[in-house]
Amino acid sequence: MTWYADSYQDLLKHEPCEIPDTTISVLIRALELFPQAKVQHILPRLFPYTLLDTRKQVSKDIERALQRFNLNPDPQNDENVLKDVLVGDPVQKESHSKAIKWYEAPTTFTFNTNGKGSAVVNILCGFAQVNASFFISTPSLNQILMEMVQDHALGRDICIIGPKDSGKTTLVYKFAELLHYHVETLLLFRDMNYRDMLQVCGRLR
Repeated sequence: MTWYADSYQDLLKHEPCEIPDTTISVLIRALELFPQAKVQHILPRLFPYTLLDTRKQVSKDIERALQRFNLNPDPQNDENVLKDVLVGDPVQKESHSKAIKWYEAPTTFTFNTNGKGSAVVNILCGFAQVNASFFISTPSLNQILMEMVQDHALGRDICIIGPKDSGKTTLVYKFAELLHYHVETLLLFRDMNYRDMLQVCGRLR
């Protein structure tokens, strides 16, 4: 993957590459866990350059770099997109000293329609029982849900952005149901600062 990072430095002529080093590290980790996955499918979620780049120049440069390496930035017609995710039952783990305990779930990720490309990864999970029976399965929501599980396997935080009634809360509850996580709701407002948000989180603890 060194050639990939170096190539970005060469291709982004207008200014130094603005992709954080941590993003490149996680991208490499993603390709180690999921050899069937493709850079152009994971990078926009790790580094949402289309949302962050107000001048659109970095977006153009990144897409130009992807095209140069035959990595089509538009994955709509690509058969190697994530096709299915199957989460197994939680298994309790513990450290050698037995002082720390946690839960993991063996999860199978399938990447193509023929079922030939798959990877099994043990991912962190909880042990709560969450009911998301109100979740209505659609191709677009299922795709986002599978990508959320994949990002969670990489240890990444997840932020879902969308208009009102687009299914954001429903996705959160379905994600929690799959991975047995308890859901906490925080009410945030536009004028809240960092200290206000920390106080809200502290009250939950």
